[in-house]
Amino acid sequence: MLADGVIDTLYAFTDSETAITPNLVVINSENVPEVLSVTAVVKSNTDRLVNLLRAELEIERGHHYDRLHARTLEQIFIENRLYKVIENKKKADDIVRAVHKGLTPFVVDLDREITDDAVDTLLKIPIRRISLYDINRVKKEMREIRQRLNAIEKSLGDMTKETIGFLKGLLNKYGDNYPRLTETESFDRTEKREVAKRDLQLRFDKKTGYVGHKVSGTLINNISPYDRVLIIRSDGTYTVSDAPEKLFAGRNMLHCGLVDTEQVFNLVYTDPFQYTFIKRFAIGAYILNKPYQLAPEHCHVEGFTADSDAQIHLSYLPKPRLHKLEESFVIADYPIRNVKASGIRLSTKELASCTVNTI
Repeated sequence: MLADGVIDTLYAFTDSETAITPNLVVINSENVPEVLSVTAVVKSNTDRLVNLLRAELEIERGHHYDRLHARTLEQIFIENRLYKVIENKKKADDIVRAVHKGLTPFVVDLDREITDDAVDTLLKIPIRRISLYDINRVKKEMREIRQRLNAIEKSLGDMTKETIGFLKGLLNKYGDNYPRLTETESFDRTEKREVAKRDLQLRFDKKTGYVGHKVSGTLINNISPYDRVLIIRSDGTYTVSDAPEKLFAGRNMLHCGLVDTEQVFNLVYTDPFQYTFIKRFAIGAYILNKPYQLAPEHCHVEGFTADSDAQIHLSYLPKPRLHKLEESFVIADYPIRNVKASGIRLSTKELASCTVNTI
């Protein structure tokens, strides 16, 4: 069995996982190759399907109109016994003219002209069919034709609904015969810094003020070459850098560790007017190796902690009419703000000392 983490490491440092971006090339209507997105291809195919279904409906509509016209002429011809007017006619032309003349009073009930071909169809009706003509059956057939025509007109008025219904019908009829052979699955991106072995020792030499994995001194953390390290200096500035070999952070460095965007830091500083402020923040977006200022210019850092449950204890310089020389503040009582925001004022009294007390 492979050791835990080996597969993730393979994905991160080898070609076991490769992202590909295929180009979808089609031959367009102008017979020219064209690169399209999947969305564009699906839209084109959908539009073509809609046009084909519309054409089929229009063809079917025309066929039903032909049937309805033929049945109407047949009904008029038989019910009004127009076949009687041709009994004494000898010539074909005379017969056709006689039928046209007999149909003339009924033209207003028709939606198209009566052609010689239509008359010829009437003249070919067998005598037996005329004698067995069932008016109720014909009316039922004509009623069904009209109902189908109404349904076709409704479908043509909403081709989106018609197309969806067509596709659902195909799926219900053939879906079980063609099961999906591929699988859709999401993969979490494997970052190198998450799976790289942390075999470098990040140390801080307080005598020289240097920090890095090639520095001898107090062990801070085990890191990998892909880790990002946050350094907060005593002057209220901070930087984020790749795992440093040897980087000057100052003998009074406030913090050094791996970047954690969820970690909250707490800074106490005084401004040139000797007002005391507290600033609570987390490190979000950053540019590697760029120095950032936590406290405003000309301010002095008085205290720092990553423990949000701690208390800030302030001692003030004695002044006339100043009766309260000490105050304590619970850090958690103050809101967390953007790292670029100013601090919240704690006191306007001149500060003598600031200490952080863990509860």
